Amino acid sequence: MLLFSMVAFSNCKKENKINKNLEGVWNLTEYNRSGGFTKSDFTQDKMSLEFSRYKKAYTQTMKGVFVVDFTDQAMVDVRDTFSYELKNDEFVISKIKAGSKYTTLLKNRFKIEEYKDNKLKIVRIDSTDLYIKATK
Repeated sequence: MLLFSMVAFSNCKKENKINKNLEGVWNLTEYNRSGGFTKSDFTQDKMSLEFSRYKKAYTQTMKGVFVVDFTDQAMVDVRDTFSYELKNDEFVISKIKAGSKYTTLLKNRFKIEEYKDNKLKIVRIDSTDLYIKATK
């Protein structure tokens, strides 16, 4: 019983640590979608993910924001909220704002491959064809 409690507690601490490191604005530097489309030039449309810090990140659904800031003044900037959960090193996006054109990009289960030193990399669980890289 004590061993189980220690393992459960250490996993809880892991999600809190990941959440603490995710806090802030992450500017996308590269993403790859299924079909082989890779984007790494964000000079025309700056994309970012924003995360808040939560206490007890392992017990709740949290909110994030996906932002697209267009340099073209004729384009309307995007601010799509999404809900997510952290389970060990998995980042599960469970809900994105209704009507978002980015639903297929974001509504997925990702494995967090990197989240330290101001670098973030998440890779879709069911396919390596989709990944997102970002920096703080």
